[in-house]
Amino acid sequence: LDLITQGPVAMLGSLAIAASLLFVRKFGYLATALVLVAAVIQIGFSLLPIFGSIGIPLLAFVVGAFSPKPWREINFAVSIFGGLVFAANVAFNPTINLAVFGGLVQLDDLGRVVIFITLCLLALSLVSLMWILGQLLITRLVHVGTEFDRLVYEEKQLKLSIELAEQSKRFEIARDINETVVQKLSSVITNAEGGIYSAKSNPDAGIRALEKVLEGAKATHAELRRLFDMIN
Repeated sequence: LDLITQGPVAMLGSLAIAASLLFVRKFGYLATALVLVAAVIQIGFSLLPIFGSIGIPLLAFVVGAFSPKPWREINFAVSIFGGLVFAANVAFNPTINLAVFGGLVQLDDLGRVVIFITLCLLALSLVSLMWILGQLLITRLVHVGTEFDRLVYEEKQLKLSIELAEQSKRFEIARDINETVVQKLSSVITNAEGGIYSAKSNPDAGIRALEKVLEGAKATHAELRRLFDMIN
């Protein structure tokens, strides 16, 4: 539209504003420079308001949402400046000399000042509102999240709770294993010591003691196998 109405220079100004949206997230200084280039083009060539100025509020929204500090504040100020350039371009452009509201208001000096102040207020309000909306959007996405995000978070918390309960149960079983092993091995040691003393005086008693030791060792082995299966 700018190319058709005002030529390639106006088109370059709109392209500069449009391109600034590409660099807001990682290269804030390029976004700033491109908006300033667009403003210089409009002022330097006394252009009529370019269609790319529509992108200024959108730029403020994207800046508020995704631009990192300190470029968030810098680009917000540059967006305000772009809106003021648009207001000045409409109010004080010498090529605009039309009657407003059917000739009831003429664009004389006072009328231009009134239009400039009105457009400045509108530009400040619109750009600030879009910037605040961008801030609210990124706050919701990062710190609050959507309903889907909350459901995912609750699911993760539930999985962690289940894993923690399983680990606690494993620790309980491990503690039972230690207690059982100590008891069973104490019994085996006691039977072995008794068997040693019995074998010195009566070999048959020693054999019976060894049988008890074997039974105790088997029982201990079976209990350990059962508890390890529970852990697994």
